[in-house]
Amino acid sequence: MKFFKDCAEGSEVVRPIRAVCLKKVYKLIPKWKIATVISHEKIPENVSALAFKLL
Repeated sequence: MKFFKDCAEGSEVVRPIRAVCLKKVYKLIPKWKIATVISHEKIPENVSALAFKLL
């Protein structure tokens, strides 16, 4: 989970990869039952929007 969280929040990671990582975090939180706090200040709106468009 830490890998995907760091990937989603990492400013040095390209936007599409960050979006995939963010989507993975949201999918894994209920499955793995791991409480994870995402810093939405570190994730631009365009990354969040792209993540929610992914299947």
